Amino acid sequence: MEIISRDRAGAYAEGSRKAAPDASQVADRFHLLCNLTQTLQRLLERLAIALRRSLISPAVPAAPHRAARFAFRLQRCLQRSA
Repeated sequence: MEIISRDRAGAYAEGSRKAAPDASQVADRFHLLCNLTQTLQRLLERLAIALRRSLISPAVPAAPHRAARFAFRLQRCLQRSA
C-alpha cells in the first residue's frame, strides 16, 4: 500500500501508521472541502462583524485586528467605486 486517503482524526492516522507504516497519508476530498468551508465561514463571519462595526464608526477600528483592517479597507474601496 502506497497511499492512504483518510479523515484527519488522530485515531485514523495512528491506525494507518500501524497498518502501513511506509504509506503516505493524504486527506480525502470530502474532508478537505469540509475544512475549507468551515474555515471560510468563520472568516466571513468575522469580516461581517468587522464590516458592520466599521460602517457604524467612520474611524479605523482601535484594535489592529486583521479582519477589522480588511473590512475598513473594503468599505473605503466600495465607497470610492460607488
